[in-house]
Amino acid sequence: MKQLSDIIKEKIQNEINSGRYPFKYSYEQFLNDSNNYNELTNSVKLFNDELKKDLDFEAEYFDFIINKNTQLILSLRKYFSENGKAKKDYSITSYSYNVMNHFWMIFTIITNNYISLKELFINGKDYQGKVLFRNTIELTELCISILGNEEFYTFFKKENNVNNPSKNYQTLKFDSIRKTSNKIIEKIKKLPKNNIDKELWDEYLKMRDEYYDDTSKHIHSNFFNLMSNSYVPLKYSGELDLPEDSLVHNLSGIISAKTENNIEQVILYDSISYMILMILLIETHKLHFSKLDYKTDYLTILSANNWELLKFRKKH
Repeated sequence: MKQLSDIIKEKIQNEINSGRYPFKYSYEQFLNDSNNYNELTNSVKLFNDELKKDLDFEAEYFDFIINKNTQLILSLRKYFSENGKAKKDYSITSYSYNVMNHFWMIFTIITNNYISLKELFINGKDYQGKVLFRNTIELTELCISILGNEEFYTFFKKENNVNNPSKNYQTLKFDSIRKTSNKIIEKIKKLPKNNIDKELWDEYLKMRDEYYDDTSKHIHSNFFNLMSNSYVPLKYSGELDLPEDSLVHNLSGIISAKTENNIEQVILYDSISYMILMILLIETHKLHFSKLDYKTDYLTILSANNWELLKFRKKH
């Protein structure tokens, strides 16, 4: 069976040889021009390989986030879907049973986002990473809202009276999600077992709104963001012997002076939002890890170090 690239090249070769174009252009010229692009992407990759040496810690932190979130999903999937143990611990008609069962499915999408965010940011695709980070914020705040408010959860999964699978359910605006999430965090601040400074939750809300506003500018047609992301300030590297204020054309994605800070925002958001989700799962829905029976110790270690690693990150 022919490779897809071979099929496309053969099609283009036949088109060129057919004589349909009003200018002289050979297939050999086409291959040479194609190689020029390959040379460009290879040079960018070599450039990034040098720059990403300073992002080893950030890459490892992304792996920690991915492992932590993945294990929570796998443990919950087995609890709800594979061994049916959740049906013994909860009534299948209860709010807790249904919302947690839907939560781990949505959290699967969020975790796939983090996998993609690592690939984007570590390879200099900051603009594209910002676009995906916005969706990650929306889905995470949605999870906080459905886990913390039964009425909102019921509204979220309410079916419309239309005969179209893609339009059967509500499409929620972020403002609606955010209002609910804010109320839930206010309740978390007042929990008697909450031993975290109340100021942290206020900082989280402020941080979340700043990140959402910033990433939204990357979703919509914003002149400044488009221009400033086509040429980016170079991340300084003494090995490359280039001035700190260099601007480089951002074709194919260049690790820039902004990349490390962009990754730090993702790490900070995940760390605090994960802690909120844990509080809701444990305090609101009584899902103590002792109920789970798939790699519970591993999940406990990962979850316990969620906050500790963030403090270590600041020192690092």
